[in-house]
Amino acid sequence: ELRNLRFVAPTRQLIAQDVLLDVSSRPDSTFAHVNSGDLKLRFAARSGWQGLADRGTKIAQLAMRQFKHRDIDQAALKRELPDATLQLEAGRENLLARYLRYKQYGVNSVAMQFTSHPTTGLNGFLRVGQIKAGELLIDTVQAEVTHGPEGLEVEATVENRKADNPNPFLATLHGRLLRAGVAANLAFKDGNGRLGLRLGAQVDMEDGGTRLHLNSDTAVVAYRNFAINADNYLYVSDDRRVRANIKLLADDGTGLQVYSEGSDSLKNDITVTVNRLNLGELANVLPYLPKVGGTLDGDFHLIEDNHSFAAVGAATAKDFAYEGTVIGTLGTELMYQPGDNGQHVANGYLTLNGEEVAEIGGTYDSKGKGKFDGSFKLRELPLSMANAFLKETGFAMRGTANGEFTVQGELESPDINGQLKLEDAH
Repeated sequence: ELRNLRFVAPTRQLIAQDVLLDVSSRPDSTFAHVNSGDLKLRFAARSGWQGLADRGTKIAQLAMRQFKHRDIDQAALKRELPDATLQLEAGRENLLARYLRYKQYGVNSVAMQFTSHPTTGLNGFLRVGQIKAGELLIDTVQAEVTHGPEGLEVEATVENRKADNPNPFLATLHGRLLRAGVAANLAFKDGNGRLGLRLGAQVDMEDGGTRLHLNSDTAVVAYRNFAINADNYLYVSDDRRVRANIKLLADDGTGLQVYSEGSDSLKNDITVTVNRLNLGELANVLPYLPKVGGTLDGDFHLIEDNHSFAAVGAATAKDFAYEGTVIGTLGTELMYQPGDNGQHVANGYLTLNGEEVAEIGGTYDSKGKGKFDGSFKLRELPLSMANAFLKETGFAMRGTANGEFTVQGELESPDINGQLKLEDAH
């Protein structure tokens, strides 16, 4: 029994409630009981500590051999499981909850129970009530693990339904462990019950690499129904070579493509294309991201050859809006390529309603402490672009900005020079 425990943190002491321990291990059994406030932990097994450790080592070694040979024999793994039970119940008044609050996290309740047995396998559940971290608030998280005739399966839900939660939604995940990999189905419904996302995929280990396949001929992304090419795949070899052919196309022309070009097995040449993606509907499926709007079109190209990487991309967001404030049609162009003697060269451009308003570029040399030589230019940049980010402050800006800045020297102490000119700013 431990009484009057105090843990000293950098800014204050954490006072723990008394901790009651009851632990015992014999050659044929082990149990442990821990009570502290409203935390109750129970563990029991029909084996001693050494037997449990030996079984754990054997399972780990067996799993590593199976992954090496890309063949998961779940029956063989199940036969090595110990006969054991783990239970946990906890609320807000215990050492763990107090430590989480000290770290600016909040958890209202935790309930967990898992059993393992060489005949029935691994089974159990986890329930977490209301998680809070800063502005993030999740009402409930639940997961259930079952070991059925087909193998290990996981059902999980993340749910926000309470009236005072600003981001109501229901997300579900169903996963299965397969002979050569895993399969999963993900779904998302918003607070009105509208299906915003439904996607299924399977990942298989193959000789020489890993292959992902979207295992349905249709999917729902950002509330739209997409047709998927039947021969879709994304293959990553053990030597990091990537091959892909994934096409998602909706009736209204919204599309997403990921594909590889060329037949050179020693070079990665990947293109990602986005057409007419509704950013507002996508933001509704991703509830904790800022509320944005507009229509996105983009094209990105990546090439890797002999450990040399280059990338180029361009994107346009028509009628882009941030948190309800319309900014305009934004465009970007980004380029990266390796320079001489191991240097890295990058350039980027920003346009607003078809006019270039900003340019950034530079060269980075990683030798020694690292050196950077770059510049940043503004050309008639409307200050009103910042109003979308000042909405809650009560301030707004007008006018334009012109200027040029240079950044040179080592990363730890660069020299920054330049000038900024504001016109009609207020």
